[in-house]
Amino acid sequence: MNILLGALGLVLSSGLWIYFILKKDKIEREPLATFILVGLGGGLISSVFAVFSNAAFSAATGMRLSAGPMPVAAAVFLSLFVGFSEEFFKCVAAILFLRKLKEFDEPADGVIYAMAASLGFAAIENIGYMVRAGIGVLVTRTFLSVPAHLGFGALWGTGLAAAKFRFPKSNPLRIVMPYLAASALCHGLYDFWLFAFLPMSAPVAILIVLSLWSFASRKMRFLVAHSPFLPPGRCPECGIRNKVDATVCAACGAAMYPVIH
Repeated sequence: MNILLGALGLVLSSGLWIYFILKKDKIEREPLATFILVGLGGGLISSVFAVFSNAAFSAATGMRLSAGPMPVAAAVFLSLFVGFSEEFFKCVAAILFLRKLKEFDEPADGVIYAMAASLGFAAIENIGYMVRAGIGVLVTRTFLSVPAHLGFGALWGTGLAAAKFRFPKSNPLRIVMPYLAASALCHGLYDFWLFAFLPMSAPVAILIVLSLWSFASRKMRFLVAHSPFLPPGRCPECGIRNKVDATVCAACGAAMYPVIH
């Protein structure tokens, strides 16, 4: 693999998704440097632990962590383990970075920084795939595997927001756990189709990614609308001023909610 070309491709791939993620953060946009710090740090920490965890699993079971085909029973077992392992370590790494991060000051930031850690993980994973299969694999992964990781992260990132702003005195991991379980199951379902190599694997994987990204987009709109930095009556979508007690924007029809202070 051409190292310079691979590095450029990785930067473009990651930069594309950084743009889309931060574009959704409309009220109090996170500093790019902080986003990258959480992404690189969270991605690196979670990748190291996930690699060791997956290697230990392979050594104990004799199963190889690669795309199928493989027996359905083995694919189920493997995909569930990988789904939980990778999402758990990404989530824990994000929590470590966010515990005292002053920029984590509005509900949407839970999803933003969860996506940052997930993007860092996906970028490091992409390096491994490019080394093994060449730079061409980056194209498919940029538009399938990377948004899948972002969608998985958005699920437990919603839990981070709930832990920070709804249950600030509780153990954050306990609050996040149901969201993490949902993320791990979605990750496992996505991997299952790839490990088992069943008919319609590609369309099903694409459908899962589109569903996850649709969820992430809707959740971000909802959380942005609850930002404590959103002036009363201001539409979170178009920025038009409405009546303070308005529940729907008169200009664009976007939902408006009481903000969290």
